[in-house]
Amino acid sequence: MIRGVKVGPSPAWLRGALEKIGLHSVNNIVDVTNYVMMETGQPMHGYDLALLPGLDMGVRRARAGERLAALDGRNL
Repeated sequence: MIRGVKVGPSPAWLRGALEKIGLHSVNNIVDVTNYVMMETGQPMHGYDLALLPGLDMGVRRARAGERLAALDGRNL
């Protein structure tokens, strides 16, 4: 858990590094998790603790026909 981080634009070096590998910048939190994921090959995601209903999280497969609202506004 990391506290005291403010969501905002990423520094130019991070935006540039992501663009070089075909990713677009979203914000500093999303970008740093994407950068680390690409460096390590391990998927990761950051969550805002204030927006989570609890500390327990689970992962499941999508249900048939279920849609995903992406951070860029697209529905997948």
